[in-house]
Amino acid sequence: MRKDSTVYVTKEDKEELIKHIDAVNEILNKYPYSNNHSDHFVTTMSRAKSFSKDAQKWIGYLDVQ
Repeated sequence: MRKDSTVYVTKEDKEELIKHIDAVNEILNKYPYSNNHSDHFVTTMSRAKSFSKDAQKWIGYLDVQ
């Protein structure tokens, strides 16, 4: 028989994570991805915004116990 490998977080911890990542995204949203609009230009800001959005998505997937 296979054991459940899910890691659960508390509802309160998930809410806290969501609150913090929302605050991070709110700050980052004040700034453009780049000042250079060429097609293949990646900035630290664009990476920060992308990683923050990904973190927000994955935090939403966390299972609550």
